[in-house]
Amino acid sequence: MGKLWEELSKEKIWEIRDDVLDGDGCPSIGDEKHPNYIYDAGGLQYKLITKDKVKNLRFYAPHHFEKYCPGRPGRISAIKVEEIMKGYFVAAAEKEFGRYKKLAPFFRTYE
Repeated sequence: MGKLWEELSKEKIWEIRDDVLDGDGCPSIGDEKHPNYIYDAGGLQYKLITKDKVKNLRFYAPHHFEKYCPGRPGRISAIKVEEIMKGYFVAAAEKEFGRYKKLAPFFRTYE
């Protein structure tokens, strides 16, 4: 758990700005009638809980928008946090539950 905490701390997740603060999507491309936006994607949500408060972070379709209008620091950190969490929990599952792989043909790691 120490390694996970160390990696998450590097992203300074308590300081990042989410879509609520920075707006979701991309700036308009061309004119206001044709913004680069989608309406059918999921997103990332983080709930940071401390002794004193709860902070909610929301990012709509961060992978999509980072591809088409890259560079927003909060979105980049949110994607990195997702990768850290996924990597940590997939590795833990493979270590602890790997013996069940032969019983579950669809068990796989994400690359």
